[in-house]
Amino acid sequence: MAVVELNYDLNEPAYATLYRERSKLRLVDLCGYEVHNQPHYAAIWEEANGSASRPSWSGHAIRAHDYQQVIHDREVENLQPVRINGYSIGYDTFFAAIWEKSDGPVRVTQHGLLLGALSSHLKQVRQQGSRIVDITCYSSFGTNQDPHCPQVDWVNRFASICEKSDGRDWEVTLTPIEDYQAEFSRQTQLGRWPVRVGGFTCAPPRGFPHCEALGPIEQMIIALWEKQGELAGPVRHGLDINAYVQEQATQANAKCRPVCIGGYSWNLGDFAVQRFNPIWERREAQPVISNLVTKFMRDFAAPGLSMAVAKDGRLAWSAAFGLADKESGTRVTTSSQFRIASVSKPITSAAIMKLTAENRVRLQDFVFGASGQLEELVPSDARAKGIAVEHLLEHSCGGWPRLGDGGDPMFLNYAMSQSELIAWVLANRGLDTDPGTKFAYSNFGYCLLGRIIEKASGQTYQDYVRQNILLPCGIDSMFIAGDTQLDRRPEEVVYYDQNGADPYSIRVSRLDANGGWLATPTDLVRFAVRMDGFPTPPDILPADWLTWMTTPSKVEGANGYAKGWDTTADGAYLHDGDLPGTAAVVARAKDGYCWAALVNTRDIDTDSNRSITTTGLVNLMWDVHDQVDVWPMSQPL
Repeated sequence: MAVVELNYDLNEPAYATLYRERSKLRLVDLCGYEVHNQPHYAAIWEEANGSASRPSWSGHAIRAHDYQQVIHDREVENLQPVRINGYSIGYDTFFAAIWEKSDGPVRVTQHGLLLGALSSHLKQVRQQGSRIVDITCYSSFGTNQDPHCPQVDWVNRFASICEKSDGRDWEVTLTPIEDYQAEFSRQTQLGRWPVRVGGFTCAPPRGFPHCEALGPIEQMIIALWEKQGELAGPVRHGLDINAYVQEQATQANAKCRPVCIGGYSWNLGDFAVQRFNPIWERREAQPVISNLVTKFMRDFAAPGLSMAVAKDGRLAWSAAFGLADKESGTRVTTSSQFRIASVSKPITSAAIMKLTAENRVRLQDFVFGASGQLEELVPSDARAKGIAVEHLLEHSCGGWPRLGDGGDPMFLNYAMSQSELIAWVLANRGLDTDPGTKFAYSNFGYCLLGRIIEKASGQTYQDYVRQNILLPCGIDSMFIAGDTQLDRRPEEVVYYDQNGADPYSIRVSRLDANGGWLATPTDLVRFAVRMDGFPTPPDILPADWLTWMTTPSKVEGANGYAKGWDTTADGAYLHDGDLPGTAAVVARAKDGYCWAALVNTRDIDTDSNRSITTTGLVNLMWDVHDQVDVWPMSQPL
């Protein structure tokens, strides 16, 4: 569940201060309104870690005559309008607006349109194959543009944001507040529900609010409706500030998050008071995750996907989607096993940390040389004798990088056994830098850690990890993967690569410590909750070693990488991975959540040689974390 914060009735200095303080949160709704001739603002902020984490810009007091320049400036920055709100303070008109970077359809915003043209505008939007994304009405003081009787007066206007239609059914209505409940009933009978609701004071001619009370003015409600299966959460309209505060507390207790404020002014100038048309949503796991996964699988051509989420050490969600085998039509289940690629590295790191806690290995131990953990191995580059165990954990050993000249050593010479490959690499590939000076991601380094585990424990890598790391986590079904389709385990999926690579031509079994494990997401979550530093269930490592394992390296270029975990500035740690035909992620967030997700495909960006499938999967799971507020279960792990 993401941090969601609602602020209202902020004056100008208070909003400006809050805006600076909330710079790491995403602004999702913003409106300005007049209270006794003074500007006030309301805003909704959300934590944004996944696809919602994107460049943005917002302005809360943009003068109407400056707004066209703002539009131009944001278009130059390739930002698109997300929210638009018009309001007046005294005789001056302003806009509050949010713009964001987006890969979606191009959006167009228009403003200053006379209210009388609303019907023709909506008709034109439909004729262009577009839909309304947001709409606002407001009263501005200026020339009424009546050709028969032009005069300076209060004029009712509107502004909108539209984009190419995605086929959804939508409608915009404008009604007096006393008729809105009837309109609500009519729309909901048609299966439409409000997604944006605003209000404004429809002023009579020649109203001068700073001098006298106005005559028979109206409160009007402008609403955008969309067809949905059911109402996602409560909606209210015309609330005064006391009712709004009380209702927000009620909805927060019901785990409903605010998504629309709908703040506006009833009356104008000295007589203006605030009113609200709020919308909340109850973000339950099943519909939210189903929509997110459907989009992910479409965008990344994923045949199958499986995921699991834990909260406070207990399983909150486990689900599987799509096909494990396209030819047979076998579907993915929560028991389906996937190659987890480099998500194996936190497991290997945990094994090293356990041996270190037991004084069987020291992080400062040299790897090679007479006193080294692997003294029998003799590298050709003399600098390699300075490599310590810690350097391998942090990818600062100085050589054998994944993206180095000559290719990743772990994906060369498939005819060689693991020991033959190690000997060949040490004899033929020197270091690029001195050990401990620069970060360079090295699969080969983690292969060497696997051999250190074997040397220190007297067991095979797989046996030691299964008995001392996995079984204490309650995991008994994880194994090192086989290489060919004939080696597939009964519950293992089939892999499909999108770049022409053959998932069954690589020596996955030889990757063991750096990328060879098979797992389900639930098993990975069982591992993660025992590595999360939270009270329950108990962690399998002593607290000080877990802290050391997840403390970012200080070497140049580490960029938050620790010892088998990639860390974030806000206290999360995670690891992703990919191989031809598979992508994976496991993560632990600072708020008690852990999760894992696996897919049986991969697509590589050929320019960067990075897996866009893996990036998409990481973003998907952060979106799940940020958007779901209500989970269906809480089971022991």
